[in-house]
Amino acid sequence: MAPRLTVVVPLYNVEEYIGACLASLAEQTMPDLEVVLVDDGSTDQGPRIAQEFTERDPRFRLIRQENAGLGAARNAGVREAHPGGEFLTFVDSDDVVPPGAYARMLAELDASGSDFATGNVLRLRVGGALEQSPMFRKPMEKARRATHVTRDWILLGDRIACNKVFRRAFWDEHAFAFPTGVLYEDIAVVLPAHFLARSVDVVEEPVYHWRDRDGSITTRRAVPRASATGPPPSPPSAVSWPSGPTRRERRPGAPERRARRRERRPPRPSGATTPTPSPVTCGCSSRPCRTATPRSTRRSWSTRVPSPPPSSPTSSPRCPCTCGSSGSSSVNAGCPNSSPSSPTRRRTGTPSTYADGSGRAPTTPPSGSRCRPPPPRSPPPTCPSTPTSPRPSGGTGCCI
Repeated sequence: MAPRLTVVVPLYNVEEYIGACLASLAEQTMPDLEVVLVDDGSTDQGPRIAQEFTERDPRFRLIRQENAGLGAARNAGVREAHPGGEFLTFVDSDDVVPPGAYARMLAELDASGSDFATGNVLRLRVGGALEQSPMFRKPMEKARRATHVTRDWILLGDRIACNKVFRRAFWDEHAFAFPTGVLYEDIAVVLPAHFLARSVDVVEEPVYHWRDRDGSITTRRAVPRASATGPPPSPPSAVSWPSGPTRRERRPGAPERRARRRERRPPRPSGATTPTPSPVTCGCSSRPCRTATPRSTRRSWSTRVPSPPPSSPTSSPRCPCTCGSSGSSSVNAGCPNSSPSSPTRRRTGTPSTYADGSGRAPTTPPSGSRCRPPPPRSPPPTCPSTPTSPRPSGGTGCCI
């Protein structure tokens, strides 16, 4: 009879922990279980311990291969699994599976029909203490049935394969395989499986005890390996950044161009400061004239500089308006009002914005203004449908 669940266990130089791992698998409550042990070229007594389990328990099988890495060993175990198996899972040979873990996850899969189930993980410390793995505290905080990563984005933190039971049809449909020759090969399979699955079951109970030990993949650092020609190079004592000219300095003629710019620049006397121009005000308003401020410093004309009222009507040639008495010949309709209560034209950031909030300058000066409005324009002559008189000598009459 085909087993319901196939457990793939690669082993490599873990004789100290392989006994506890295989004993936890043998104590699982489900009887229809298959354990495929893959000896990845171990040089210790681990394969001998695995062979003893295969002799005592017919559910255990041992295959051997040359050392090719964890990913290649897992792929070999999947190929050697019973073709009629319904579910598939993976266990690292230094970890432990708690009793009843697989029966709990298979019950969830039978009830929901999801493509795989994932469960909580505890860290097995050196002294034997069990602690909640920080990586799985939030993703496994509560049980969810038939969920998906697109609706439950916190499942992106669930990135290992050993706390999952996959439906074999789902695994074969997408032809999953672990990459070889790399570290953290679980991510290349687990993350695509989360998105390709139709639904996922989350079990909040601990289903895997992840051992924390020196030399494991999770605690290994990037240490240079010895090559065939000699020992690995010693790491540098301090980080030294490359010195030399920058990309701009390496351009052809760059130093000469900078030297010529410095020569053309006029010398600045020591202690000299940029003078601030004094605003020039109109005779009819207390605001500064637009043309009285240099272009480099003309940012806003919203600041009013108070000035004493003129003794006599004047007209400044630099002022944007012409003010004066009734004898003046030219006036400006946009001349602001000197009264503080009347709306005045003011630059507030854009040329088309004024103090009254409109985008158009006032055409008629407010009451109390010292500026006079322009003379009214005479309306154009209207011509009747038939000529009534010849064109006058002044040229303003109607004509055909």
